[in-house]
Amino acid sequence: MLLLDPASGKEYYRQASPYNYTIGSVQGNVIKALADNNVTIFKTVVLTVGNKSVKEKTLIDIPENIKKQLVYSTVQRLSIPTFDIDEATGKTRMIHAYLYQPTTPLPKDKQMVMVESFYGGENQYSTEIQMYNKAGIYVLSPAPRGSDGFGYKFAAMNDGDLGGNEIIDIIKCAQYISDKLGIPSQRVGCFGMSHGGYATMRLMTFPGEVNGHQARFPFGFGIETAGFCDILYQQDHTNIPDWTILEAGDPVANHDKIIERSPLFFADHLSGPLLLCHGNADHRVDIEGSKLMDRMLTHLGLPHRYVEFPAMGHGIKGKEPQKKFYREVFRFLDEILNGKSKEIKTVY
Repeated sequence: MLLLDPASGKEYYRQASPYNYTIGSVQGNVIKALADNNVTIFKTVVLTVGNKSVKEKTLIDIPENIKKQLVYSTVQRLSIPTFDIDEATGKTRMIHAYLYQPTTPLPKDKQMVMVESFYGGENQYSTEIQMYNKAGIYVLSPAPRGSDGFGYKFAAMNDGDLGGNEIIDIIKCAQYISDKLGIPSQRVGCFGMSHGGYATMRLMTFPGEVNGHQARFPFGFGIETAGFCDILYQQDHTNIPDWTILEAGDPVANHDKIIERSPLFFADHLSGPLLLCHGNADHRVDIEGSKLMDRMLTHLGLPHRYVEFPAMGHGIKGKEPQKKFYREVFRFLDEILNGKSKEIKTVY
């Protein structure tokens, strides 16, 4: 938070806060707002802006007994080195990430960490992450290049480079957290939805090099939701084709590069079991985005499971569909944890 003179632009002070604020009303120097972050669902606060600082007072908060049923982690903010040089600093580029540490982790020989493959690093409460934490699983949520929240230049860094350098960012983050926590790669997984679903399949089948940069991390498992495995197919079967062109480039001029960035054609590189989840009424990412990979992995005899959600659009919504989704997710994780990878098969 910055106190500025709008006429001169003079900055009087700046003050850090762990919260995001949504302003509700302003009277003089008193602001009423909603506050939230990755371990705070919401609370109502009063911010009093003074000459030297902003003072915060809580008006309404969730009762402590309810919080204990909704928050199962402590959060550490990390800055993780990636592979290239940041032109702004002249030093190794650093990737922001949040490490969600479960309050009751699994035993050391069974500890797992799940790495969010895209749309991570956000300072907001996540039901999905808290469910993994409640199960004793660590979660790393990084913000690779292309993520929001770090300026328009950073957000545009993967334009025309879908499946390129942002994938190496995630690989570097996975290597870092595996070393930091002492958890071997076979118990490090990746997960994501939509673009994150694509990134999950890309990470699980990454051939080891892109844009002249080499990187390798053998993820032990992956969970993708509503992702696409063939960028060209996605371009022709989505209600946002402009997004694909922005991210991957013109499909004619960049045909060969797009094929090389499509996980479907590298399915034989699969590093571990993969769970594929998709709604059959998805118009943003057609269900074939997951079914094509299911058929290819079935042909190759590689461990995976495909789960279809009737009448679901882009994402799994609603009480019963989400119950089904998490039953499948934790069934899958239990099989990974207990060495039952051979039991991971698609059952229609």
